Amino acid sequence: MASYIVLDKKNPADKSELPRIKITAELGYDERGKRIRRKKTVSLKSLSDRAIKKAITEFEIAVANSGPIDTNNMTYRDAVALWLKNHVTHLTYHSQRAYKMNIQPAVEYLGDLKLKDLKKIHIVEFMNHLTKQDEKSTNYKMRVNRVMLQKMVEWDLLDENVADAVKKTKQKKQEMSFYDENEVKQLLDLLPSALPKHRMVIQMALFSGMRIGEISGLTMDNVNFNDNTITIKHTLIHDKENDTFFLGATKNKKVRVIPMPEHFMASLKNYIKEVKKDRMFQGPDWRGVEGMDLIFCRADGYPHSDNAFSKYFLEFIERHGLKRIRFHDLRHTHASLLLSKGVNIKVIQERLGHSSITLTIDTYSHLTKENELEAVTKLSNMF
Repeated sequence: MASYIVLDKKNPADKSELPRIKITAELGYDERGKRIRRKKTVSLKSLSDRAIKKAITEFEIAVANSGPIDTNNMTYRDAVALWLKNHVTHLTYHSQRAYKMNIQPAVEYLGDLKLKDLKKIHIVEFMNHLTKQDEKSTNYKMRVNRVMLQKMVEWDLLDENVADAVKKTKQKKQEMSFYDENEVKQLLDLLPSALPKHRMVIQMALFSGMRIGEISGLTMDNVNFNDNTITIKHTLIHDKENDTFFLGATKNKKVRVIPMPEHFMASLKNYIKEVKKDRMFQGPDWRGVEGMDLIFCRADGYPHSDNAFSKYFLEFIERHGLKRIRFHDLRHTHASLLLSKGVNIKVIQERLGHSSITLTIDTYSHLTKENELEAVTKLSNMF
């Protein structure tokens, strides 16, 4: 965090002398407990709040990057590098990965353009370029670009966000896939033929609505058999660059506790007993990651890769001739079944871990409309 003081003029009679401020950036303490500070004196054309804020921001970023910033020659590529280093690194692992991947096309297309020369037409041309490449992801990549440019405005490196005025491309809304009640019954009837671990994982998704990462990151202490609840507090993350696994926060960074069906919890209890037996049998060959007492791991205790459960699920339903849906669609199936039974939308939001009830309503709006029509029909039949 930086502070500043306004310095007195060297020669008060000299009207041409520019006003100056001294900026001090606090960088914490060294190993001896001494404050670490960086200071800089800056001459400004005026002492307006905007001019002072811009000078402080440039100094803070320069200190963070251990070098001065040449704002006149800063390119789009330079701006993205600043954004990644000073903002994105503070986000969750999944957000970092998504932002890095989806800003790359903009860097390739706009990278050498000076930031101060960026115009709306450049953003429009970039959007048209994306649409030709991959229509499905255009709006998300444009959103990431807009978020990055907005941060440049906040840091006073841009006067305006030229991406704000560019309208989204019209895209066909992808229909949600899920199983209806009869299809769920077919799946459950076939599950006894699945491998025990995958059978439990599929049932977990159906009965809880949990995300695949949350199921993969479920640990022994997250399960309470006394009141048949599961505490969802983290998600399993695979850092592919370093080939390591760790437990990160859930998508909305909140812990939630959800009740589960009694018959499922009885099956889960038996399954966990078998997992513990396998662990004892493995002995020194057990490869479980320290601090991760995972329920659904490989036979030697090591975490599964990202797509292991999804791949098995797809192979299983294809082998038995069931309608093809993704593993994630089991989450939608869970929500749709609850809605069809008249469960309150707030309860569904809490089970799914959505950040707001608006997100739940928007995601399942087609189903809530069906329930509304059904309610009107029932009301009509009453009179």
